[in-house]
Amino acid sequence: MDFFAQQDQARKHTGRLIVLFCIAVALTVLMVYFLPVAAWYVYWRHLNPGSTDVFQWWHPKIFIYVMEFTLFLVIGGSIYKICELRYAGGEGIATMMGGRAVHPESTDFFEKRLRNIVEEMAIASGIPVPSVYLLPRESGINAFVAGFNPSNATIAVTYGAMTGLTRDELQGIIAHEFSHILNNDMRINIHLVGLLHGLLLIGLTGRILTGRLFSGRLTRRSSRENQAHVMTLILGMLLRIIGWIGLFFCSVIKASISRSRERLADASAVQFTRNPDGLAGALEKIGGLYNGSRLEAWEADV
Repeated sequence: MDFFAQQDQARKHTGRLIVLFCIAVALTVLMVYFLPVAAWYVYWRHLNPGSTDVFQWWHPKIFIYVMEFTLFLVIGGSIYKICELRYAGGEGIATMMGGRAVHPESTDFFEKRLRNIVEEMAIASGIPVPSVYLLPRESGINAFVAGFNPSNATIAVTYGAMTGLTRDELQGIIAHEFSHILNNDMRINIHLVGLLHGLLLIGLTGRILTGRLFSGRLTRRSSRENQAHVMTLILGMLLRIIGWIGLFFCSVIKASISRSRERLADASAVQFTRNPDGLAGALEKIGGLYNGSRLEAWEADV
């Protein structure tokens, strides 16, 4: 198995996907400008059905205002979410998932074996030993790493993985997670989640604007107020649509990036353990379980 070639291929694929992700964000910004302008064009044609005037699609000043507003939402929301996840730290996220720390002095056979494997993989990968957490209420076979960099990383393992796998299989799973730490996948994932949160704010802004639909009756307003109210509702609906479209495509690209990083982690795990059968055996057991690698904690979907 040429795992070095697989690593290079996975890294190149991830780079292309990240470029696509940035393009999707840029296109979302453009949609925030052009879709409301298109709606205004339809409304303008309705008011001036026989007009021969040429409609001005491009308004540099309006575009700058729209771009500043959109980037403020996306970048501001992203920075907020990234800072929130960084502040929580790996241990905070593991605790939120219902985990508890596995201490070095634990006398439990499975916990001692888990810590020994983590320490072995830390030596093999050349990174500091992360905090080790157990998810005692999770019967599925799974593990994850959380944190922002190797110095504050935490590795969490489900009870099903700790007790249901052989030593070689558990070693393969742990090596897989260590490769996520070594390849900065935690930081990449936090940044992508932050950008998705920023895009989500576009749709939430539209939701706030459309909420005005229920704030009063149009018949009690003047004609000018009714027109402004309708335009606000249209703008809100368009923002919700744009936010949903941008969020959908960026989520698809993020999922593709995650799959690419998983392939890179598999190749790196083989490099650390020199034993592809361990990881393969763990994946085979996961496929044979009813709940597989599913995490029951609702926070796993956040």
